[in-house]
Amino acid sequence: MITGYTVILNPDAVGRNQNIFVQVTLDKQDNKTIQTFELTVQSVPEIAECYLMSGSYDYLMLVQVSDTAAYERLHRDVLTSLPGVSRISSHFALRAVTAQT
Repeated sequence: MITGYTVILNPDAVGRNQNIFVQVTLDKQDNKTIQTFELTVQSVPEIAECYLMSGSYDYLMLVQVSDTAAYERLHRDVLTSLPGVSRISSHFALRAVTAQT
């Protein structure tokens, strides 16, 4: 039943108190594109979570940064350069209503 134990960091203390949910659509959905995208995403520390999705976009990512300027830099320098990305849609969280571990 237990898959592990975790530590929950205070987002303010680590300078990552802005949550952005990012929808990503790939230009192709072949194995090579998917594998390359997923391996690259795992190396980006600001991407806290990434899920392969069904529906109108391919991935949903939770990005955590200090502020909108930090997200703009990440978007410009990293997210738009991820392999296979054809479209990115960003949604800024105003506040958490519930967050469980």
